[in-house]
Amino acid sequence: MPTSQKATIANNSNSKRGFTLIEMGVVIFLIALFAAMVIPALAHWRAGQEYRDFPGKFLRFVGKAKLDAINQKQSRTIGYDATTDEFRMYWTDPQTQVDQEGGRLAIPAEMQLGRVERNGSDSAIQDWKVTFYQDGTAEDAGVEVRNQDQYVTLIVDRLGNIKESTDPLPEQSDVRWSAGENETRSQ
Repeated sequence: MPTSQKATIANNSNSKRGFTLIEMGVVIFLIALFAAMVIPALAHWRAGQEYRDFPGKFLRFVGKAKLDAINQKQSRTIGYDATTDEFRMYWTDPQTQVDQEGGRLAIPAEMQLGRVERNGSDSAIQDWKVTFYQDGTAEDAGVEVRNQDQYVTLIVDRLGNIKESTDPLPEQSDVRWSAGENETRSQ
């Protein structure tokens, strides 16, 4: 190979080419466009995930209150805090007579509190609560959380049994003894 060709090949291989300002602008534009499409979709997915996770979290939260009452040999109460739209677990310290908090569970933004029952009767939302006692029994209570026509219903009976449903909270007049139509069942 002639020396002039070697010099040309060597000269071309040593030259370094960078991005032009236009190429950099196009890359930045494409990244921004991709981010503008993905970020809202991720935010929507996250909100949907909170909605899908809520029934299990709610059941575990109420179950934890029952277990804590049994294990700590002291009653635990779950009430609804309308100012923060959360369920709150608490108990009263026997030494200081001050309420202690055991945790909170927020209702997802897409959902709202529906009907609530306490001791067999409809209750005002701000008055709703369920208390678990150290022997595992509880106050009779029910609560429904809904999103349009989808429900997460939790019912606690006096034996401390916790039942979850995707149906609306049943009316007390709908709960009947199997032996007769005229008597309502006490739970």
